[in-house]
Amino acid sequence: MPKKLTITPPTKIKIVEIPGKGLGVIATADIKKGENIEIFPVLFLSKKDVKYLDHESDLLTFYPMYLQSYRKDCIMFGYGSIYNHDRKNPNADIFYPKNKTDRYLIMRALKKISKGEEVVYDYGYDGKQEFLDLK
Repeated sequence: MPKKLTITPPTKIKIVEIPGKGLGVIATADIKKGENIEIFPVLFLSKKDVKYLDHESDLLTFYPMYLQSYRKDCIMFGYGSIYNHDRKNPNADIFYPKNKTDRYLIMRALKKISKGEEVVYDYGYDGKQEFLDLK
């Protein structure tokens, strides 16, 4: 039986409308370098689920995410799918639990994030191919 994950709502971030980007996440208090911003659960998807979501449903158009190190598609809960992309200057990144059967990811600060600053990470686009299928 998988171990239980205690979900604690994030206390230093909130979702807001970011001009020119749509929804995004900003810091509501200073966040220290190395601090966990959010621990959010993920739901791993089967190939059948991904095929349905890609071709037959508009319900979760922007939610499925391919996790390179797991080689699996998933849906991120919490604020996971709301963080915006910044390839050149990310201030946060996703970290994976040591046990790949754990069903959560950690958003962690790469540097100090000031109150009011948007929390962004690099989705993994290298200029040639995307590991995410952003439609």
